[in-house]
Order: sequence, then structure tokens, then C-alpha cells
Amino acid sequence: MTLLLSLFLLLCLCTCSSWGVSFDTLVVKQTPDVSITVGKPVNISCCWNGEFDRGRINWTKNQITVKREHFSYSINTQGSQPKKTSDCSYLTFQYITRADSGRYICSLTVELPVLLRVEGDGTVITVTANKNRYENTNAKKHNAIVEESQSEEVWVHLLRCLPLLTLIISLSCIIKWESNTQHQTQDAPGNTIPLTQRVEEEEEEEEREEEEIQREGDDAEEKIEENKESDS
Repeated sequence: MTLLLSLFLLLCLCTCSSWGVSFDTLVVKQTPDVSITVGKPVNISCCWNGEFDRGRINWTKNQITVKREHFSYSINTQGSQPKKTSDCSYLTFQYITRADSGRYICSLTVELPVLLRVEGDGTVITVTANKNRYENTNAKKHNAIVEESQSEEVWVHLLRCLPLLTLIISLSCIIKWESNTQHQTQDAPGNTIPLTQRVEEEEEEEEREEEEIQREGDDAEEKIEENKESDS
């Protein structure tokens, strides 16, 4: 019994010793830190060196998993498949945003032949604002401020001219009202006589005066004749 236990411990030590030598070379390397502007594509990688049969990759940001992948290099039905000594996992952003800024850590967990976890140093993605968009935004803000100030100046000038405009409008209304009143007074019956009627009346008056003068002349001639007849 003691001999069997000793052989089992020796076997375990040898196995662990062989695994330790194999996994001492397992290293995970990530893409260096990246600085990128908003809207551009970004692709960072996580690569490792070492031999194992099966494992998984876990990408995290602020201890939150953003991507998970599984790898298997076990024997397939077509024959023996050698263990892979190197491979990579990629994290891709088609259109980067400011919210994607942060530190991304890639961790490799080996499941076979032994459980082991190796973590990369991390990749920091810094997303900056688009310069052209920032300039356009500033230009729009500047134009808006200029337009607002111009409109304020216009309103100030209008307010300053308001008393004068009010006076002019009031005088115009008064003059128009007086003119309308005069026309109404002239057109009222009994107040004025139309021009044609006035001319006719003057002509009739002149005719009456001529008739009276002629009548007086006729009377004078009749008296003279009567006096002549009485003298004779």
C-alpha cells in the first residue's frame, strides 16, 4: 500500500513538473494603447504563445465582459491535430464612440490539459472628438451668437425709433381725420352749394338785373312820350 501511494505521488509530481515546464512559456500580449478620433474603426488584438488543447478568451472593460471566445485544438475525426503554439483574438469597433474609451483586458483561460489563467497587460483606447466636427460646431455656435446679437441690435433701434414712429403715425391719422371731416362738411346738404348750381344762380341773377334795367328804360321812354303828348 505504501509502495502504491509512493508511485502515485511520484507520477503526480512528474506530471505537474511536465505541465509547469510547458506553461511557463504561456504569455499573453495585447495591442499597445490606442488614441483614435470619433467615428473611425479600431481593431485591437490579444495574442498568446503556448501549447494547450482547449481554452477560452475573455475581453473585459471595467470588469465587465464585452466579448468571449472558445478555442479547441483537440484531436478531430480526421486524425491527430497538433496543439497550437500561438493564436490571437481580436476586438473590433466599426465606428468608435466616446463611450468606448477605456482599458480593455484580455484574459486566457486554459481548460485542458490543466486549468490555468493568464491575463494581458490591457489596452487603453482613448477616443477624441473629431476636429472638423468640433470646428463646425464652434462655427455654428459663433454664427448663432452673431445672429442673436444682430437681432438684439435691430430690436434696440426699433425701440429707440418707436416714439418718433408713433408721433408720425398719430400726425398722419389726425391730418387724415381732419381732411375727411372737411369733405363730409362740404358734402352735407344745406351747408354748401355745388359749383354748377352756384353758376346757374349767378347767371339767373344777372338776367334778372338786365331785365329790370331794360324794364326801367322802357318805363322812362313811356314817361317821356307821355310828357311830350301832354305838352303838345
